[in-house]
Amino acid sequence: MSTQGEDAQITLGTGAGSYAVTSATNSFANIVNGVTITVKQASSEVVTATVGDNAGAIADKVKSLVDSVNAAIVEIKGRTSYDPKTNAAASLAGDQVASRAALALQRAVSDAVSQSALGSPGLAGVSLDRSGNVTFDRDKFLSAYAADPTAVQRLFVQGATTTGSVQFVSAGDRAQGGEREVIVTQAAAKAQTVGMVGVAVITQPATIRFKLPNGTEIVYTATIGQTQADVAAGLQSAFDSAGAGLSATLGGGGIEVSSDAYGTAGNYSVDWDTGSYSTVQGTNIAGTIGGVAATGTGRTLSVPSTDGSLGGLSVTVTTDTTGSVGSVDYAPGLAQRLSSAVKTATDIVDGTLVTAEAGRQSRIDMLSDSIAGYEQRLTLREARLKTQFAAMETMLSTLKGQSSWLSSQISGLSNDD
Repeated sequence: MSTQGEDAQITLGTGAGSYAVTSATNSFANIVNGVTITVKQASSEVVTATVGDNAGAIADKVKSLVDSVNAAIVEIKGRTSYDPKTNAAASLAGDQVASRAALALQRAVSDAVSQSALGSPGLAGVSLDRSGNVTFDRDKFLSAYAADPTAVQRLFVQGATTTGSVQFVSAGDRAQGGEREVIVTQAAAKAQTVGMVGVAVITQPATIRFKLPNGTEIVYTATIGQTQADVAAGLQSAFDSAGAGLSATLGGGGIEVSSDAYGTAGNYSVDWDTGSYSTVQGTNIAGTIGGVAATGTGRTLSVPSTDGSLGGLSVTVTTDTTGSVGSVDYAPGLAQRLSSAVKTATDIVDGTLVTAEAGRQSRIDMLSDSIAGYEQRLTLREARLKTQFAAMETMLSTLKGQSSWLSSQISGLSNDD
């Protein structure tokens, strides 16, 4: 006798918002980010799972971060050191670019963090000692975390305070802290169209078609006797079944269909029983953050990642108006500041260490070219001198011959006397 295996299944939530999740085992990984649920037995009763903070694991990660920073600082110190006892200098002794890279790491750890109620990383156990190395007091960290986990979290992660109709999304490694005004020059709009205008009641069947960017086609047939409200409700049901992200309502004298998403992400095509599709497009937002032109996607403005002071700073605007809509006061946390310091030093395009290396290599190449050119000139001069020497040898030999001939002539004249 054989039996067929079944996947384990759990239902998350209750009511209309609930959904089922299946697994080939009794474990369900990443139901919530970083959380795995293991079921022991089937149950028709609601079971509440409580997830608590693992402060010890967080402390371990902070310790690992501190160790990595110290390793980098020690490496830089070793490369820039000078021993007065032996007069021995390391390869980068006196190099200001390398020294600034170490200083940036130290400042990332020691500077205040305005977005946290603690203000200073030192109050959470992370500080600098007299030699410039980073220290970590685990007990102090755990005590601060137990007292105010949110304040400790804000010490390490990026965040922002916003005003007006602005919501902070994220920032890149190049973004520097500070408050910036957000100005909208073009408001975002949803893709929207109106059809069946003036048709209060369907008098003959009409086929209405919609096509999504992914190729999904939704076809709805309006039947005789249906009202505009009936057709709108039927379209909405078809949209919901297909997960189209479209909404059908009455408006504009007909049936108004708009995308749920702002901008070009909500584009679609429609055929109001004409036999051909027409494209309906949304409009992406346009504007500036801190005077820097930002790229618009839907309602989100993002400064290009290559910008030197605001790279990657992104906000979402929650109004459809233009002009000044608020501000974002960005504050990178300790971890983000470290990431930015590393990016500033090592970026393959314009990192300070990379640029310094390229500059030194350029000087080496220039000196090598100069040496090669000088060696070539010396070789040519050597060849000219050898030629001149050979000519002088020939001339000297000729003069010696003439001298001998003259001597013999003079001697002959003397004999004649």
